[in-house]
Amino acid sequence: ALLSDGPGVQGDSLSSLVAEELRVLAAREFDLRFQTAAADHTLPGAAQLVDRAMADPATDLVLTLGVLTSQVAAQRREPPQPVIAAAVFDPRLQGLPLTGGTSGTSGVSYLVAPDLLARELVVFREIAAVDTVAVLVGAGLLQALPGIEQRLAALEAEVGLTLVPVGLGASPEDALDSVPASVDGVYVGPLSTASPQSIGLLAAALIERGLPSFSFGGRGGVERGLLASLSADRAARLARRVAVDAERVLLGDEPGAFSVHMTASERLVLNLATARQIGVTPPLGLV
Repeated sequence: ALLSDGPGVQGDSLSSLVAEELRVLAAREFDLRFQTAAADHTLPGAAQLVDRAMADPATDLVLTLGVLTSQVAAQRREPPQPVIAAAVFDPRLQGLPLTGGTSGTSGVSYLVAPDLLARELVVFREIAAVDTVAVLVGAGLLQALPGIEQRLAALEAEVGLTLVPVGLGASPEDALDSVPASVDGVYVGPLSTASPQSIGLLAAALIERGLPSFSFGGRGGVERGLLASLSADRAARLARRVAVDAERVLLGDEPGAFSVHMTASERLVLNLATARQIGVTPPLGLV
C-alpha cells in the first residue's frame, strides 16, 4: 500500500517514483501489486487511512509517503504488516522511537529527511543578503511538528537571521497576505498540497514583491521561478531509498533494525532570470 497525505501532484508523483524504483529492484523476484490511496490532509484522516490499509488482508507492506501518514504509521507498535514511514523530519519533536539510529520497534522503520535547514538558511543569507525570512510551512507539517516554532526560534542565533513561520492553506500564493512587511526573504518549505502551477504562481508573486526565495523542494521549485535551492532532487533520492528498504523487507529483513537516517546531498541550483528580475547578484564564490 502506497499512502499519501491527500490528493495532490506531489503525493501522486512520489507514489509513482517509488513504484517505478521498486519494480526495477524487485519485479523479477516478487509479484508486485500496488494499492495507492490518499487521506484528506488531516491527522485524523491519515490515521483512518493507515488503519484501513493495515486491516486489509491483501496488504503485505505499508509505505507512507506523506508527513501525516508517516507520523501515524511510525508510532505504531507491532503492526500487522511491516511499515516504512518515508516522511519524518524530526523524530524527537514528533515523539517517535529512536534507538541507536533505528526505530528499535519490530516491524517499523522510518526515514528522516536530511536536516539541511540551518545550512540552507545560511546559504540563502549569503546569496541574497537577507535579514528577516518568512518560513512558509505546509499545514500538514504544522500538525505533525507542533514544536516547529520553537525549533525556528532556536535556529535564529545559529544562522544569524530572524525567522517568521507562516502556515499555509490550500493555496500557497495566497499565503503572501500573511507575510509581514518586515520580511526581506522567503524560505519555501515542504508544501505537500501544492501543484507545480501553484509554486509557479507563488514564485511570480514573490518576484513581483521583489522578495528573494529559497526552495526546500529542490530543482523543481527553482525551475518554476524560485531563486535558489541546495538540493537537486529530494523526491528521486527518497523514492530510491524507500524502494531499497522495501526490497529488504520483502526479502525478510527486520525493518526495526534499519537505519532511519538519509545522507545529505548538497547541490546549489540558481534561477538567474529570477535573480536579475529582483536585483540579486549572487556572490561569485557560490555560483
